[in-house]
Amino acid sequence: MIVAAFPNAETLQGAARALRGAGLQVETRTPIALPEDEHGPSRIPRVIFGIALAGFAGAFGMQCYATMVSYPQLIGGRPNFFWTSFLVYAVETGVLAATTTGVFAFLLSNRLPRYWEPSDEHDALRAATRDGWFLVAEDPEARRLLHGMGSTSIDQVPA
Repeated sequence: MIVAAFPNAETLQGAARALRGAGLQVETRTPIALPEDEHGPSRIPRVIFGIALAGFAGAFGMQCYATMVSYPQLIGGRPNFFWTSFLVYAVETGVLAATTTGVFAFLLSNRLPRYWEPSDEHDALRAATRDGWFLVAEDPEARRLLHGMGSTSIDQVPA
């Protein structure tokens, strides 16, 4: 794993852009969020909404099948398709499906649970939260590409 330090945000962004253009995956560790690090709107809310609708529809359909086809009952003159009694369970199932999906989507998108990150072994990365501008790359090819891009130091961290 390669860790490179840069004197300012502009130099770091230029190096990150060049490495990404070369097809390498890089991470930046900075005291503030860089605009280039944001990947646009997330797909997670749309996935959660879709799963919530699927959970609602599945629960509603299951209740309709159970009371209309599988085991119809005549209770107090109520029709077999009495949709108002199905709503509470269907909404709760949709909310449960959406919440579960949201938790797992959060964990997966942040690569959690992760107990140890090899780049955290580099002492200089502690400065990234205060005043450091760092780039972390997994590929050893990044060391060759980073020379001449304005980095103040390039270190190899054992993985």
